[in-house]
Amino acid sequence: MYQPRWFVWLLGFVLLGAAPPGFTAQYQLRLVNLEDKLFSSYVDTQGQPLQANRHILPRLEASLNRDFSPHLLIDRSIRVISLKGVSLPPQQAGVAVKMPDRDDAWTRVQWDGAPGAYQVLRISSHDVHYQELTAVAVKRDGVLRVLPVYGVPLFGPKKLPAPAMPSTYIEYRLELGTFDALMQKHATSPDGLSVLVGRNHDPRYPDQLYVRVQMPSDAKQFTVVLAWKDRDELRHDGEEREKRDR
Repeated sequence: MYQPRWFVWLLGFVLLGAAPPGFTAQYQLRLVNLEDKLFSSYVDTQGQPLQANRHILPRLEASLNRDFSPHLLIDRSIRVISLKGVSLPPQQAGVAVKMPDRDDAWTRVQWDGAPGAYQVLRISSHDVHYQELTAVAVKRDGVLRVLPVYGVPLFGPKKLPAPAMPSTYIEYRLELGTFDALMQKHATSPDGLSVLVGRNHDPRYPDQLYVRVQMPSDAKQFTVVLAWKDRDELRHDGEEREKRDR
């Protein structure tokens, strides 16, 4: 029996799970930036304090859903990294950003995209406080899980949950147009979301976090929590200056 072409195409789409040409879905990244000590107070080590990859934060999300504004770092900025490696303001890249307020502690980043494509966001700040990114947590399997931040080793595993490397090298790879290959080489992505930490060579300025989202076939919300602290060398320098000034 003859079937119209649209029926055959639709049947193939249903069976294969592929997105039709031109199809887009809506994606959202929920993001919050916290002081390191506060982040740590919510960590449940599950009886394994030395295995950071087993640590979870089961109570933090519920706390964030209440009025949490006094404890947020709201000075962090968000930029979109284009396919050519150019840093763009969210509005220019078609990305909407809703900052936290009294009723909602989350920064919400939202965009429309084609399934199978990817979006890269960069989170950083120009503030002189809380420069060091100490911890990253993402929601997987319904639970906020800590991703240990480790420098990329010369030897050992090629992929890490939250690899860290000099921000100058990352910027160099962005200029070359090979940033995506860098992330895919070093960062794991079990659910389509991967992160890369850029360590700033100048301790006076903050680190950077790159978030890469591989867009699934259906609309989805991703959740990321970041912990920041003042760099030790700057804090010690400040303490020495205070002693000399007395």
